[in-house]
Amino acid sequence: MSDEKPEPTTSKTNKLVGPGLGLIIMGVAYLIWWLSFIEDAIIDPRWTHNIAYALIIK
Repeated sequence: MSDEKPEPTTSKTNKLVGPGLGLIIMGVAYLIWWLSFIEDAIIDPRWTHNIAYALIIK
């Protein structure tokens, strides 16, 4: 038996990719989805309660 300790292997993982990135992508997609219907909300203000309700729940 030798006294040599094995060197720990450091994984070179990408710190950008992770569970947080998925949440950011989904949030951006959510905003794009609702902002694409902003014209309908301007024409008929009653429609905006759907956006407010969805934002409050989220």
